[in-house]
Amino acid sequence: MGRMGSRVGKKIVAYVHLWRQIKHGTATLPLAPPHVLREMRSTAKVRATQPVYLIAGQPIVNFRVLWVAKGAERKEGLRRLARDLGGPQGEASGLLWFTHEAQYIDQPERVLGPVWQKARNDTSRPLLGA
Repeated sequence: MGRMGSRVGKKIVAYVHLWRQIKHGTATLPLAPPHVLREMRSTAKVRATQPVYLIAGQPIVNFRVLWVAKGAERKEGLRRLARDLGGPQGEASGLLWFTHEAQYIDQPERVLGPVWQKARNDTSRPLLGA
């Protein structure tokens, strides 16, 4: 891995590590206040024992990392790196979603559409409703 790949690889590993901590309830993030937990549990958005953390003031149970590359070739390199870190079924392969600027630059609203790909397969998926 080159210098840039090493730095990017470390970022990917850090995101996967944070995701694991949130999933297992060991993250060192502020917890959501009790009234938020009650509301989320009453609407079945979260299990009774599942911790809910705050990131930027918003309750987080699960998250995706969206990665916008400058070009298609760079996007494919990032997807390959994510697969290499844990295999096609590894955590990084599903946590990180990739696109590149040309997919939406002329029509910014397209960023919500099926321009995103996980590392694990070539399926294009929309950001919302996925």
